[in-house]
Amino acid sequence: KCKNKKEKQEKIYEIKLHTHMENLCLNLPKEFQELLMYTRQLGFAEEPNYFYLFSLIKQVYQTMNIKNDYIYDWIINKSIKKL
Repeated sequence: KCKNKKEKQEKIYEIKLHTHMENLCLNLPKEFQELLMYTRQLGFAEEPNYFYLFSLIKQVYQTMNIKNDYIYDWIINKSIKKL
């Protein structure tokens, strides 16, 4: 248990800093690890290669035989709020 918000944030920072990519992506398709490794190496103002990132996600869809119906959580949630 942390004494205050700052201590909690520091503890979270340390955990994130020392969590190995293999553990973070355990039991996930290898493309997730590739995606995270790629984004971690980007500079702050550097624009990512969106085509590359999209291709990684598309690869997961194909490998896991997932059909993209283009219905995402944020679309469903928006529709529910209108009701």
